[in-house]
Amino acid sequence: MKNRYGYLMPILWLGVAACSPTAPEQNEIDVLETDRAVSDTAPEGIQPSEDDTLFLNDSTETDEGEVVIALDEDMVTDGVSPEEEGDIVDEDTTIPDTDGPSLCGYKCPFDIEPRRTVLGLPASSEVDATMPLWAVLDDGTTTYPQYLTDNIAWSSLDPTVVTVDPKGVLAPVSVGKTFVKAEYLGHTAYAEVTVTGTLHAGSLMQGIYKRTYLLYVPASYNGISPLPLVLGLHGGGGTARLHRIMSQLDRAAHDHGFFALYPDGTSLIQTWNGGGCCNPAAKNGIDDVGFIRKLVETIAGQYAVDEKRIYTSGLSNGAIMSHRLACEAADLIAAAAPIAGGLNRGGDFPDCIPSRPMPIIMFHGTTDENYPIEGGVGSGFSGVDFYPVIHPTDPDTLGDWLAIDGAAEQGSVTYHKGDAICTTYSGVEPVVMCVIDPATPLSDGETVYDGGGHSYPGGVRVGRTGADAPSKDIDANDAMWEFFSAHPLP
Repeated sequence: MKNRYGYLMPILWLGVAACSPTAPEQNEIDVLETDRAVSDTAPEGIQPSEDDTLFLNDSTETDEGEVVIALDEDMVTDGVSPEEEGDIVDEDTTIPDTDGPSLCGYKCPFDIEPRRTVLGLPASSEVDATMPLWAVLDDGTTTYPQYLTDNIAWSSLDPTVVTVDPKGVLAPVSVGKTFVKAEYLGHTAYAEVTVTGTLHAGSLMQGIYKRTYLLYVPASYNGISPLPLVLGLHGGGGTARLHRIMSQLDRAAHDHGFFALYPDGTSLIQTWNGGGCCNPAAKNGIDDVGFIRKLVETIAGQYAVDEKRIYTSGLSNGAIMSHRLACEAADLIAAAAPIAGGLNRGGDFPDCIPSRPMPIIMFHGTTDENYPIEGGVGSGFSGVDFYPVIHPTDPDTLGDWLAIDGAAEQGSVTYHKGDAICTTYSGVEPVVMCVIDPATPLSDGETVYDGGGHSYPGGVRVGRTGADAPSKDIDANDAMWEFFSAHPLP
């Protein structure tokens, strides 16, 4: 990693653990330079979990104050230097699966993205429950990874569970688990597909607007025991369907047992009124906070929702909207996880004054050109002068949340794998800032391939040519859920 984080280099002895286009976005990141202090140990008195894996909250550490970091099946304790990372995470390793073929473990010459996915059965014939896959060739023969859709031989190992068409689009058939195979010029890769739960589509009226949404209900829901609910808000120009694909939030909902709710914005080019962004929703003064309240109330009237565990997440304009919800609906939202978007006051949202401190975990990449991490006008179509997420000297989103949550300016690194680093700031409520800072930026001028661009970490590319490839060094869903699960409404 470049020493663009001067204060981080002395602590990189801490443990080292262990794709796909986003929807048409409008806003988004640059280079991170900040002089905020970071200590080399986590807060005192923190005990490790039983399996020594790291959960992204302010209560994870060994007895000696040493951070333990893990992701997926790979776990490495501290004491590993950055130079040894290649020995810790073998980019060509595979994870054996007892029920089927081996899957790529971290980075492989030929792979399928997403490597593991969950599909809900459509609740009606009107619900589009399909999911596109990518075949990705990254064998070192070209400068950039090749995201392939043509000349791939796709097949399902059990078409009675899921089918796959010649373009790699999955369609659920019946409940079960199987594998999909991709073959290309002598290369073979597999992806695990689980069909479980149900995907619903619905709508409600908000004034003159018909507001639509998708809802994933996990199979663990029994109609009696309340489950948490996580909002997944699409970016500007996106849709609920594209965000569902890109975020892979259904997979996390299945794994952890929560409702995944994907609302749609308004207008032909769908946006959210996050205050200072984004048009047309902001220009039209759409009451999206009111809509989310009404939508959650509607879902809670139909399903058993744990009203102390309602959370918001979103990308870009959806992140901006998540910030606004954290500010204006702190009685409803227990915690927030904005991705690639900051706190943008303006219009009918002049200031952020939540009714209580708000636990928040944020994700941002330093090579994102759509919403520069230091703020300013991005490369997207919005033309908005974005408020900084992190800035070395000017007011920024991180600083604002530290002040709101009574958190210390000095943070502790609580996650580090590859290019991804998360810093936790303890306070009345915690603030976590996860930054993906590629050691070697990689872009062809249209697409950012290094994982630090405008994308959903751990997600997939969807929607358009030129969309940035997501980071494989951190899974935003896993990180946010560990954070969410520790922070219900008081």
